[in-house]
Amino acid sequence: MVGFMSGQVEQSEDGGITWTTPSLGSRPSHESLVRTGTDGSCVLVFEDHSVVAMKPGTTIQILPPAPEVRLAVLSGEAWVRFDYVTLNQRDAIALPHATVSALEAGSFSFGASPDASVMKVLEGSVKVLPAGGDARVTATAGQTLTVGSSGVQYPIPFDVGLERTGWQSLLGQAGLSVTTTTLAATTTSQHRPPDGPVGLPTGAIVMLLALAWAALAFLAILGTFIYLVVNRLTRYRRAGR
Repeated sequence: MVGFMSGQVEQSEDGGITWTTPSLGSRPSHESLVRTGTDGSCVLVFEDHSVVAMKPGTTIQILPPAPEVRLAVLSGEAWVRFDYVTLNQRDAIALPHATVSALEAGSFSFGASPDASVMKVLEGSVKVLPAGGDARVTATAGQTLTVGSSGVQYPIPFDVGLERTGWQSLLGQAGLSVTTTTLAATTTSQHRPPDGPVGLPTGAIVMLLALAWAALAFLAILGTFIYLVVNRLTRYRRAGR
């Protein structure tokens, strides 16, 4: 959903033919294009708690739920936070020159232009697959990587603090933080919660099954005891006649 917007923000649901202004709290549909003008900025919040922030002059596309790729950054600058990462699910970002897959929960910034695609890892780690290539490159926290028509510039350090400050000024207006949440940072598995309604935890289900089995066992024992008592009383009555 649109969690924050300022200045010119537009969306298109017909491939960029017509553009409309979204309302705060609205949910852009799959395959929607979202763009910000020269004075615009926007923050999108997804059902699995992932967050996408867009600086002025940025265009992204929200992709259908089936592929592994979640969205495409077509131009400009965007920041993405994954609080949960599950292998082979929707944790990849398409850029003009590469596809970037998150390997763990974290926050990442992306820059897209006709000449090059730039990615910066603020927290976590990513796997980068250049367009038309099969050699994957891994970048970890504090590293930036550039992919262009001339090839891949391997990861080099960058100023994480400066990058965080630049994005926090935008995210703070939406009441969000540039760092991952405490839940994601302290959860070992860091699995994404299911998209559908949340059911009972596995431990609770096991406990309920155990209680049900114990109740059935108790009823079986009670039934046997009652049968024996009734049978004994019947014998006594017959013997007393």
